[in-house]
Amino acid sequence: MIGNTFLKQRMNALALKQTLCDRLHNRKFELENIACAYCNTVNYAKLETNTKRQMKRKEPGIQKLAQKYNTLCKELADII
Repeated sequence: MIGNTFLKQRMNALALKQTLCDRLHNRKFELENIACAYCNTVNYAKLETNTKRQMKRKEPGIQKLAQKYNTLCKELADII
């Protein structure tokens, strides 16, 4: 059986098939990691966009409060 070329070729084919399956399996997990990283990046971008939008929406109210505070401080300074 050692000199049987058919068995030798079949064993080589099985070894190559197993190596190919292992590499495809590993590649699948690498692609999943990349996809997860991409999703996290997209989620981070969405979160950042929403945060900026909320900050811009609340900015006029904050500015009005700051102006009211400044006028009160001026009035207090005038009273003193």
